[in-house]
Amino acid sequence: MTQQSSPSSAPTPALPSLWKSLPSGARKGALACAALYGAVLMVGMLAVALGDPNPSSPALAAAQAPTTGRDLATVRHGARVQVSSYHPRGQHHAIFAIDGLSKPSDRLEKWTSAPDDPNPWIEVQLAGTADVERIELALAGVKEHVRYTMDRYSVVCFSEAGDEVHRAQFKDNTAAVAKHALPCPGTQRVRVTFGTTPKGTPKAVARLYEVVLIGKPQSAEARP
Repeated sequence: MTQQSSPSSAPTPALPSLWKSLPSGARKGALACAALYGAVLMVGMLAVALGDPNPSSPALAAAQAPTTGRDLATVRHGARVQVSSYHPRGQHHAIFAIDGLSKPSDRLEKWTSAPDDPNPWIEVQLAGTADVERIELALAGVKEHVRYTMDRYSVVCFSEAGDEVHRAQFKDNTAAVAKHALPCPGTQRVRVTFGTTPKGTPKAVARLYEVVLIGKPQSAEARP
């Protein structure tokens, strides 16, 4: 004879009590994640509503820029991002690519281009002019099957005046996190353009979890 356990009569803690029981660091992290996700949803809905052909992230106040070789391509350091398109169905907005989380918690936290975009690109606009030394691209392989990892792309650095500083082509990439030296002094923005494959194939859309630009700003403080 099977004995069934009776449901527990212990009261469920109220949400305010659970919140207060969390360490202060965990509460701050949760609030920061909620604010970022809210910003992503807001920008995504506005882009869809207004029909923006190249949606971009909002301008946020920049914190103190790093003075050594660190990641300049983050919202925290005043970076902005613009893309050729993004996949609205999954809310995969490009701001995820500059949130500073190189190891995302799930597959939602990435930029994915629109299915009808034949030459998807993402451009990171730095808070100020910087000497960029290296680029790192966290591609689909960090959270998904390797067959979705983009293998062909170009990287172009531009000065504040819009002049091309450096251009590089990469093909046959197999790394989930691709790392490339990038000799780009006096750079204000960096654009990555991906080569896609026909519809219905794994690389028909670009998938990018994070862009990292290692370098040093030419000014002591980043501009807002």
